[in-house]
Amino acid sequence: MQVVKNCFKVIVAIFVVLLSLTLLCANSPQLGLCGSLGVGLAAIAIAVKPFRPIWLGSRFVSVPVLFIAIIGMMVSLHVARLQGLELAAKDQQRLQQLRIADPKAYLAELKAAGDSRWEPELQQLDKRAYEEILVDRRTKQAAAEAERRAKEAAGRDVEMQKLIAELKSVPGSDISRSYTV
Repeated sequence: MQVVKNCFKVIVAIFVVLLSLTLLCANSPQLGLCGSLGVGLAAIAIAVKPFRPIWLGSRFVSVPVLFIAIIGMMVSLHVARLQGLELAAKDQQRLQQLRIADPKAYLAELKAAGDSRWEPELQQLDKRAYEEILVDRRTKQAAAEAERRAKEAAGRDVEMQKLIAELKSVPGSDISRSYTV
């Protein structure tokens, strides 16, 4: 009779853990993940060094609870990924509707989000603005190149001045000697 009673306690404990982790995951995947981690750590601690909390009395209970916690973590991560994919699909659909209804607002939202589709979409939807951006980009690149060349020239001038100063510091007697090889 004692064995049946202990088996019933084990089954009830496992069912309670499974139900609570399922409810946490249904409420929020992040909460389900945190709950699964907590239950998993407690189950590992009890499996390694058994002590007598009320609901996890032995290794016999903690090992199945650990497996349930691992499954709960995997389910929580999967649900979070699915929710992210669902949000991305809804956002994509909203953007496509905005593209049709108001192309300027669509382009502004893509630019504000830093989306990589902004430039190709701008090229398709507003060719004049795209050409202006290209001209502006080329102007900035030319200005940066001119600035780089000016810095290089200034660096060469400074180097030449150093070399001339070094040559002036050399005594004349060293310069007048001729060396033959």
